[in-house]
Amino acid sequence: MSTRPTYGQAFEITSVCKDDILQAFRDQKIDLVPNDVFVAIATLSTEDMERLAEKMANDYIEQMFWVSLKIIFEDMFME
Repeated sequence: MSTRPTYGQAFEITSVCKDDILQAFRDQKIDLVPNDVFVAIATLSTEDMERLAEKMANDYIEQMFWVSLKIIFEDMFME
């Protein structure tokens, strides 16, 4: 019986949470997040966060996933 590698097994890359949104909007100079951002985050439902995560995943794949995958793979495993 031969064991064949499973190439289709998926591995999670990243996630997003409300804390990440706060960090993205934080003004580094004064360590402050605008109040309207706090209000908007407070109203987000689980479904809103799922939609945000899906849009971010699609954007990541369209923008940089394939280039980053190749560069990082070569750096880690092709030297």
